[in-house]
Amino acid sequence: MTSSVDAMTVGLDEFFLAFPDDVEAFFTLAYGATHWGAIKSALARPPAYTSVRVNTLVTTQDKLVVALNAALVDFNARLQAQGRPTIAAVPHSSLSDVVIVPSAPRVTAPVDATTTKKIIVDRLCGEAVLRGSDIFARGVMCASSALNAGDRVLVYVDLDHSATRGSDAELHVGRKVLLGVGTAAMPRSEMFRALKGLAVAVQSRLCADAPPLNGVLSGHMYMQNTPSSVVAHVLSPQPGDTVLDMCAAPGGKTSHLATLMQNRGTLVACDRSRRKVLEMKAFFESVNLSIIVPIKILLDPPCSALGLRPRLVHACNLTELEQYSNMQRNFLWAAVFLLKPGGTLVYSTCTVNPKENEQMVAHALDAYPLELVGQNPVLGEPGLLNQGLSADQAAKVQRFDPASASDTMGFFCAKFVKTKSIRETTSSQNN
Repeated sequence: MTSSVDAMTVGLDEFFLAFPDDVEAFFTLAYGATHWGAIKSALARPPAYTSVRVNTLVTTQDKLVVALNAALVDFNARLQAQGRPTIAAVPHSSLSDVVIVPSAPRVTAPVDATTTKKIIVDRLCGEAVLRGSDIFARGVMCASSALNAGDRVLVYVDLDHSATRGSDAELHVGRKVLLGVGTAAMPRSEMFRALKGLAVAVQSRLCADAPPLNGVLSGHMYMQNTPSSVVAHVLSPQPGDTVLDMCAAPGGKTSHLATLMQNRGTLVACDRSRRKVLEMKAFFESVNLSIIVPIKILLDPPCSALGLRPRLVHACNLTELEQYSNMQRNFLWAAVFLLKPGGTLVYSTCTVNPKENEQMVAHALDAYPLELVGQNPVLGEPGLLNQGLSADQAAKVQRFDPASASDTMGFFCAKFVKTKSIRETTSSQNN
């Protein structure tokens, strides 16, 4: 797709995520300029496929593949009408409860930005468009005057959050990124009056074209990035186990754990706050429920989310990144405190920040009676070598790199075994 655009506008091909200078310097040192540049470029684009997890309590991987391909009939019909190759869902090559839905190859078609009408959407809507969504009225910020249903429109995203809802898109002067081309489903006036409803059907994107799957086969599958699906398998909960999922919201990994446990055993899901963790432990003891001493814990704490794709804006500075790692140390203390000696702890994040990944593993090994162990399955790459881990230790963690050939989100996973008990006063080590 080519176009003539103003100096404040770039196409997705030329766009890469920008960070404050101190963050740029930190990551350039950690990764090297070339690798960090490739990561920033990849973070602004979605992977070339969608990963969905099978609810194996109600269906199988093979049955879901068949059902998904039936659900893709309308999307494939649209591709055929445009002279584009169709797509088909396939089982994941390594994970027996994951199905991969490839995106359609992008289309390159000439577009004259001086004559084609425009809409401008907010950042969250723009990121959803890149993941395969159409555009709904709530996400539209600006539109060309005299825009009617059926008109072809260029779709832009406002990077500066400067657009006034209801204003003329032709008069917008802030930074924006061209995302694709669509067809208006309602007139301009209705876009800004309606609180819901389809505003623009996206016809092609400046990236691989993902099918819209939200709400499809609900209860039979869960949309989940492949690295996130790996984590539960690494923890490997079994029927009858006692498992704690810390920071469980919104529940995707929790439901995966329950599925792997075949809905048998004890699975405690909680979120936030050292105080609440201690209160929970005291409650278990007060009612003589000694069985609820978890032998397996999944810790997926709040993080900087610098691995999520696509992301068009990220404004965090280095001080804010430090706050995430400080908070994660508190969660890590609580996890080790609660875990039964001999039990397993899996730590994961959706960030590429080594302070929250390799450096956190180094801290855990230094501060607590934990042993870093190998993982299964292994789909990611070894950890970085210049961030506090030995070569042997780095080989035992999994790092998913957005710029790698696997085309995943940025993600990190480490697996520990608790070697002995610790006293409650261990909390002082974290202060």
